[in-house]
Amino acid sequence: MKNLLIILVALFVCSLSAEAQRGRIKNVSDTLQGSETVNFAIPSNGSYQSLSLEVTCTELGGTSDGTLILQGGLNTYSTINSVDFSNVYWETNDTLTITDAAVWLIDIPYPTHNQYRIQGAGTASDTTLISIDYMFK
Repeated sequence: MKNLLIILVALFVCSLSAEAQRGRIKNVSDTLQGSETVNFAIPSNGSYQSLSLEVTCTELGGTSDGTLILQGGLNTYSTINSVDFSNVYWETNDTLTITDAAVWLIDIPYPTHNQYRIQGAGTASDTTLISIDYMFK
């Protein structure tokens, strides 16, 4: 009986950890400096009705330039674009040109990938803070 209680408590705790991600806004951010490439990981650990992202760019030095793209996959990443993924809502386009104060809104209904990321590629002589707020529902 004691073992059964321990197993039930363990299952309950595991179910809470999966639900802890649902409906909470999380953030990942980093600085793009020069012509480097930075990957912003958005981990998924469950089944959700939607994934919403708000990406903002803040110029810190030089003139912000470069691109951001959304990628997803099961074991490796591939680009998610508006042609192959017509159910994804893009406020502007499936890539974002980095400029100061640029904002990119993305909504993915019933996300099927178990890992997502925004890949940012800068250009020489610029420093830009990329901040991504995301929420699984």
